[in-house]
Amino acid sequence: MAIHVDGLLAIILFYLLILAVGIWAAWKNKNSGISAGTDRSESIMVGGRDIGLFVGGFTMTGEGSSGLTFHL
Repeated sequence: MAIHVDGLLAIILFYLLILAVGIWAAWKNKNSGISAGTDRSESIMVGGRDIGLFVGGFTMTGEGSSGLTFHL
């Protein structure tokens, strides 16, 4: 079994690019989205926006039903 060097280098480059973008985004948005009474993790998850009860409910229903299809 031989190692495909070009493919391995492409995967490594791809993951390094993702890491670089993540570090850049974290550095750029270090203190954004923090306001009085707002949890930082919640602000990061929804981008500082309010998705509402209706959209949040449908999102959670869709996530749960799609996750259950793999276990049935």
